[in-house]
Amino acid sequence: MELSDEQKKRILEEEHQRLAEEQYRTQVRQELQNPTATNPTSPVVEPPKTAKRGAGKTLAIVLFVIIGAIAALVFIARSSMQKASEPYAPSVIATKHTEKIGTGQFVVAAGKVFYYRIPINDVRDIRIVGHFLALGGQGNDIDVVLADETNFGLWMDRQPAKVYYQSGRATSGDIDVKLSPMNATYYLCFDNRFSVISAKTVNADLTLYYSKVTLK
Repeated sequence: MELSDEQKKRILEEEHQRLAEEQYRTQVRQELQNPTATNPTSPVVEPPKTAKRGAGKTLAIVLFVIIGAIAALVFIARSSMQKASEPYAPSVIATKHTEKIGTGQFVVAAGKVFYYRIPINDVRDIRIVGHFLALGGQGNDIDVVLADETNFGLWMDRQPAKVYYQSGRATSGDIDVKLSPMNATYYLCFDNRFSVISAKTVNADLTLYYSKVTLK
């Protein structure tokens, strides 16, 4: 039996459809077996980018500046601490001075004394230097004594006293006495109490040396 043209056309269309289905099934099987081969949504891994040389140099300069600033701050802090911890030592300045105690001639009456009162305050290196000569009476003599205020009072009362200098009854003598560096009053006395008749004429040249200390 011969097929009509319509039947042949229908059969041809069915075969085309079947072939297309087989081709699609084959494509699906391949995609299932190798899903990454044709997957358009798979992520693309980009190769790492190399940093530019200019940016690296800039970063190195910034780090160098920061480290230098930190080192400078540490140095300044240590210097300040050392200066703060160092004790202050003022300069000591000693100025030398001289003063005349007595120069020339004076008379000591019979049975009397003649003295110089010498106050000392806030000085050091105290020294009394000089020479005396006594004239009058049978012995041409005088007794010279140097003492602080307390011992001078004892000596005047003819009690035991500690004196810095005593000539005894002498016609002349040289004085060179170093005194203690303290605030005190000293007396340089010419004693003629042993002579009840004759006055004595004394020639003296006496100088006080000392240093005054100041802090600067």
